[in-house]
Formats: sequence, C-alpha cells, structure tokens
Amino acid sequence: MQHDLKDRILSHYDIVDVVSEHVTLKKRGGKHWGLCPFHKENAPSFTVDQAKQMFYCFGCKENGNVIDFIIKTKGLSYREAVDELCDKAGIERPEKEIKHNRSEIKAIYDAGRIAMDFFVSMLRSPRGSIAFDYLKARGLKDETINAFSIGYAPDEWDALIVHLKKNGIPEQIAFKAGLTVERKSGGYYDRFRNRIMFPIIDRGGEVVAFGGRVLDGSEPKYLNSPETPVFEKKKVLYNLNNARNLIKNHGVVVVEGYMDVVSLANAGFSRVVAALGTSFGEDHVRLLKRFTDSITLVFDGDAAGRNATHRALEQFFSSDIIPRVAILPEGMDPDDLARKNMAGWNAILEQAVTMWDFIFDESFKKHDASKMDGKKAILNELTQSIIKVKDIALRDMLEERLSERTGIKRDTISRLIRGKGDVKINETVIINRDPLEDMFGKLILLDMDAVKILSVFNLAGEFKDEDISTLAGWILEHGNCIDNHADCPENVRITAQKLLGLDGPEGDRRKALSDVAGRMLARRYDRELKELQDLIAVSEKELQFKLLTRRKMLVEERKNIPQYITEALGKK
Repeated sequence: MQHDLKDRILSHYDIVDVVSEHVTLKKRGGKHWGLCPFHKENAPSFTVDQAKQMFYCFGCKENGNVIDFIIKTKGLSYREAVDELCDKAGIERPEKEIKHNRSEIKAIYDAGRIAMDFFVSMLRSPRGSIAFDYLKARGLKDETINAFSIGYAPDEWDALIVHLKKNGIPEQIAFKAGLTVERKSGGYYDRFRNRIMFPIIDRGGEVVAFGGRVLDGSEPKYLNSPETPVFEKKKVLYNLNNARNLIKNHGVVVVEGYMDVVSLANAGFSRVVAALGTSFGEDHVRLLKRFTDSITLVFDGDAAGRNATHRALEQFFSSDIIPRVAILPEGMDPDDLARKNMAGWNAILEQAVTMWDFIFDESFKKHDASKMDGKKAILNELTQSIIKVKDIALRDMLEERLSERTGIKRDTISRLIRGKGDVKINETVIINRDPLEDMFGKLILLDMDAVKILSVFNLAGEFKDEDISTLAGWILEHGNCIDNHADCPENVRITAQKLLGLDGPEGDRRKALSDVAGRMLARRYDRELKELQDLIAVSEKELQFKLLTRRKMLVEERKNIPQYITEALGKK
C-alpha cells in the first residue's frame, strides 16, 4: 500500500465522525469519550483524540487510526477497509493498488447485468407469459415491473448458460457469479429455472445477486444467490439502491421479503427495504445509519415473526438509534396490505411504538406481573436486554421505567443489572429456566444430528428463551462454528458458554436427542391443538367440521412424533 493513498484516506476523514457512527461520544477535556466497542464495560474508557486522529482504550488497550478502527469494528482485512473508505470518499486508487482480480470482479458484474437483461427479456417473451400474467394478477403495474427489472428464468437447464456464452461470459465466471451450479459429472446447469427473478442491485448500481420466486408450488419458494466475491447478504438490503434518497428525507421501513417491497412500491410506498434471506443484523443497522436514524421494523404477528422481531432489535442495543416496531395482524403481510388495504398499512405504521416500548410491553403481556413468578420472569428478561445497552443515559432511563412498572426499588434493579450487591445478575438469569430448552440448546452445540432436527422440524422459533432461539437461528444460518466465526455476535457466544456449562446429557446422546426433540415437537402440537379447540368453540357449524377434521389430523400426527424423529435421524 503506497503511503500517499493511506495519507489521502487519513486526511479526508475526521476520526471523530467515523467513530461516532458506532460509538456515542462525549467531549471531556481535550478528548472524546465513550464506551469501548471492543470489550464490555459500564464506564467509558475509550477515547478519541481529534488532534492526533487516533483512538485508544484504557481498558482493552486497542488503539489506532481511522483505518484500524474500521478493520476492528467490521472485521475487515486491511485491503477491504481501505477499499471501503476509498469508495465512500470517492478516492481513486492507483492502478497497481487495485485488487489483482479486478478483471474477474468486472466480469462477474458483467455476467450479472447480462443475466438481468436476459431474464427481463424472457418475461416479455412467450416463454415468460405465465410469469408475466402472474405478476399482473398480483396487481403490479408495468412501470413497477420495469423499475425493479423483474424478469423470468425459463424452465430450462441451460438457457442462461447459452445466452452468457453468446455474450462472452465464460462458464467459470457464470459459476463464480452464482448463476450456475456445477454438475458432479462435469459441466454446469442454470441455478434458476421457472422462477420470477428479482435482481439484487448494490448501492453502486451493480447487479450482485438474484432472488427467484417459484411458480409451480415447489420448494424452496424463494431461491437466493449464494455469496460470491461481489455479494455478502449481510451487507446488502433489497431496494436500498432505489430508495436511499427518499430514505434520507423520510426514514426507512424494513420488511421481510422481495414481494413486500415491490408491492408496497407499486402502491406508492417506496421508502422500504428488505434483508436478503438472512436475519436483520448489525451490518444492516450500520448500512442504514449512513442514510437515516428513523427506522421502522415491520414483522409478522405470529410467534416466528415476534421471535424475528426480538432478534432484529438486539442489533440496535449497542447503537444510538432507537427504531420503531410495527407488528402486523396474524395472517397478513405487507404484500396483502399493499394490494388490498393501503389505509390499513399506513395505520399500522402510525401505531408503531419505540423499540423499548415494544420490548417492555411484550414481556408484561407474556407474564403476570401481579404474581411473584411472573414478576421474576419479567425482571429476568428485561434486565438481560438492558444490560446490553451501551448508552449510559438510556440505560438509566430504562432502569427507572422497569422500577416504575414492577414496583421494585430502583436500587435493586440497578444492582441486578450491574451485577453488584447481594443479588447477582447471574443468579437472576437461572430463574424460570426451562430444562427442556436448555438441554436441546446444549445438544445443538454438541451434535450435528440435533441441528438436523432443528432444521427439519423448523424448531428454532419454538424456544421461549429468546437467547437460545437466537443461538439456534444463528447456527442454522452459519453452522456450528461459534468459536471460530469472526462475525458471531457476543450474545450468541455467551449463550453457548452458559449452555455448555450445564449438566447432561448423560448416557446415550441419540436417545436423549430423540426424547428432547420429541417433547419440543409435542409442545408445538399441543399449542396448535389448544388454539384449534378454542376456535372450534366459537365457530359456526360449517367451519367447525373443517376444524374438527384438522384437529383429528393433528392428533394422529402427534402420536407419530417418535416415528417422525426416527425417520429424520435415519437408522444407525
């Protein structure tokens, strides 16, 4: 790296501005102080010296300049940090400083653009008539279809490959771009077939990936590009390229799917983005923070949606942004509202509450604060959230609110959160723990068969313990590589350590897994059966017959749980 490039970067940026995107700083004396982003602390020991353009932490001893800060906070290599800072500042890199694979990256971008144009042309061709009719039946206007460059991948094994070859794109580049899949016998075939195609375009206007929606009811319903040299799903948000200027002035709404975004834009609501087949994460928060601090998260109202909401909100605990939360009525999604009831959509956004109002209200709804056990459960949940907040003033206000709503002395709550006094926070954590969930959580960490069961039966959303639910979701997405995965969130590591410190399982681990997984699955069936029984009691006779048929089927399925578990594990 030539010194003149490094000097240009350091002279362009004010380290206080860069650090302030990640840390709340307050000026005291000749330095700016804040809570260190590299280790946990309650009192600020992290300093930024504006005159020297350096940072230093008196606690963990981390130090450096603006480039070092970006490397450490984002987990980037030196080259990646320099590239990011240059791109953001518009600093040109000398030719010899540009990555050696620049020609390959350009070829991948070219492949993405050619693929997008091909899919768009196919949508308007006879081969794409079913897909086009489907989009029109969903109420999409031509201008919306064009604005999002929505296309169609033909139901053929090599239609795209042939087209790319004609346009000078080698098979290896198409494969590296995630557009094809390698055959075991040699050669390649199209990854996307008989799907409506949504191109993923980065902030630079490059086509970096695709999402494909199936047309024939097969699975998976949505198929996304794999990660490639130009695409990391945790660093991209769908539609940010189109909406960023609008977002700067009016804030952003985050939804869950491509069609949610497209349908809302079709109805005239364009300041909306979606995560790409992954949970909303810290990188997404940092990305949006560049454009706005007004963020509203919209999630489904079912149990899975609420769990997803809590996981998303955790990403804001260390940020100075407090998002708003809107929960949809069960059975409805933004796509439905955009097509049928935009007034209802606007009303839901108007009723959105702040993150902490939502977190408090959810806990108090779930537990009876008039009873001792309920109050303990509320304390356990909310102190575990508050303890992750880095902003001292905000934490102080949250402690006060928890004291007012529970009637427990503020000093007691402060001791719980800070781990001081006679009652330690670690003691509170074990209140109302569920041994079943603890054991299943531990097995997920120890046994890949447990991860298989978790995936096959979609049990990640069944955990009542939000920490274990978050851990389970993370393992499903990234694999069981908590200790050696640089992007693993600290709260996931802590949960894993706690679970691994618990006793058991003893004896035959496979038998223990079958028992625990069966009980978790039975719990889901029991809940569904109870909800169904409640619905039967208030339904008309015609609907009752259908519900009773459904209930009979669920009862039979519940009896077969051991068989389902055995089949999923496979015989040994």
